[in-house]
Amino acid sequence: TLGATQVKYDDKKVTNTFGITLFANKYMEISDKWMWFMGANLHYINGSGSNTVIKPNTATPPIFASSVVDAASSNTVGVGANIGMLYFLNDNWALQASLNNLVRLDYKSTSTTLDKGTLGSDKTTTSNIDVTLGTGSFGLGAVNVGLFYFLR
Repeated sequence: TLGATQVKYDDKKVTNTFGITLFANKYMEISDKWMWFMGANLHYINGSGSNTVIKPNTATPPIFASSVVDAASSNTVGVGANIGMLYFLNDNWALQASLNNLVRLDYKSTSTTLDKGTLGSDKTTTSNIDVTLGTGSFGLGAVNVGLFYFLR
């Protein structure tokens, strides 16, 4: 059992994200071992999440019936451009390094609902267009390194 000053609560967070990217690259030969490329991509990202908190009300002793549910969903569609270099280890295998999304244009729509139990709910919907120049911070996704197999 809980003491008079103890408060029990439940906090549950759920997040789901799905994305897909289609890309096309134009390769240009520098030497027999080196190529550089520039490319474009089309991407779609869908995300959703919720945060549920069950809180005690002000009754004494606390009754755990009050809850707050915060839910959000977003859809992003965009295009981007990248550049990179390839070094061929042999005729088919190559190491690649690229800078992703040097120029990026995104349209994002977000919907957020805050359900405050007996106090009602608030719903907010936003849409925006973002233009990004440069890779931003050199974190995960800005610099791509990989090993590729080419069919010739």
